[in-house]
Amino acid sequence: MPVKKKKKAGLAVVSHTGKGEDLRISLERLTEGERVAQKAAHILARREYGRRALVGMLCHTSHNHDRTKTNVTVFIGRPANRTEKKRGQDGIKGHKIRMYIAYT
Repeated sequence: MPVKKKKKAGLAVVSHTGKGEDLRISLERLTEGERVAQKAAHILARREYGRRALVGMLCHTSHNHDRTKTNVTVFIGRPANRTEKKRGQDGIKGHKIRMYIAYT
């Protein structure tokens, strides 16, 4: 019976147009079903907007042939506060960022 080889845990380097340095995410530490893009988007949103941060939309835009590099567009922000809601504003206040993910 053949012996199953363990998958080597890699590293994903995420460059982005948001605030701060690039992210390095260990693929070994991700929970089942959790994606690198989701994890990076939540980290970047918390960095810019604190504990009230939200990830609104995550859109996979492109990747290369062997899927070692991926481009993702993400909308991050925060919910409208009480005074903004009184003025009739609603939804998420934020902006769009681009992430470039390289798997090693």
